[in-house]
Amino acid sequence: MINWTTPTYFGNPALAWAEALLLSLAIAIVLDLLKRWSVRHLGRVAQRTSNYYDDLFVALLRSTQRWLLIIISLYIGSYTLMLSVEARTIV
Repeated sequence: MINWTTPTYFGNPALAWAEALLLSLAIAIVLDLLKRWSVRHLGRVAQRTSNYYDDLFVALLRSTQRWLLIIISLYIGSYTLMLSVEARTIV
C-alpha cells in the first residue's frame, strides 16, 4: 500500500534525505575542523624543519577550499540513501 503522507524522492522518504543532509553537514564540519587543526599543528612542525615536503603538504592543506570538503561530505552522506544504479553512478 502506498503511504500518501510521507513524500518520497527517488525512492527515499523525505526523512531519509534529511538524515543524509544532516550527516553530510556534520561530516563537513568535522572535515573543516580537522583541516584547521592539521594546518595549525603541522604548520608548527614544518617551521622547525628544513624539509620542503612538509611545507608543501601544509600549503596544500591550507589551500583546500571549503566547497571541496562539502562535496566530499555530500558524497559520503549519500551512501545512507537507497539510490538506484543510475543515480549512484551520477553521485
